[in-house]
Amino acid sequence: MDDDCERMRQAMGDWRKGREERQRSWESEANRSRVASGLSNAPATVTTGSLAFRLAKSYLSPFAVNDALDYGSRDIPLHLFLPELSGYTRENWRRLFDEAKVAVNILPNESYPFMPGYAAHVSRAGAPLREGAGLAAYASPSSHKCFPEELLTGELTASDPVFMNCTSIGEPFANCTAYLYAPEKAYTISVRLSPAQTTQWRDLLPRIRSLVESWRHAAR
Repeated sequence: MDDDCERMRQAMGDWRKGREERQRSWESEANRSRVASGLSNAPATVTTGSLAFRLAKSYLSPFAVNDALDYGSRDIPLHLFLPELSGYTRENWRRLFDEAKVAVNILPNESYPFMPGYAAHVSRAGAPLREGAGLAAYASPSSHKCFPEELLTGELTASDPVFMNCTSIGEPFANCTAYLYAPEKAYTISVRLSPAQTTQWRDLLPRIRSLVESWRHAAR
């Protein structure tokens, strides 16, 4: 490993040491007061591009959220907690780094064409490095020399692809981001997964997609 990679790994180690401080800062008295006064399960209308969703504010933030939010054509960030796929509550909001907390994004396809891009990468990747849990792993063409990346691909059903971009930097930084189309390819959903959660993708990803789609129907 060259010196540049070693320096980057050391910087990541410093970030790890700072996690406890970030956790303490997150649980500050100011944030506790914001949660006490602002956490709500009331519905909000959230839009991005031509898409509209109607969902509980607790999926967006543990703090106060407006009744209507327009993200322009940007992605909509959501926070779900396993196993129920619930939003923030007065108990779980403290869990800043809990692996049960899953970051999900709703991505308008016109701004985030991830799926065709990953499909093109796979078509040029040659033979997979390995296969397991219904996924084939390939060396990512966009991998940084210091941080190996892999591109994983599988299908929930025929013509229903899933792609995952996985980075392995060493614990606790290894992670994957999974991408899948919404019904009728109306938008793309990204889901940040821990390595252990990637083996549950056939169960977890359809549940998340169904939940997000129910919010889109509620907004009609």
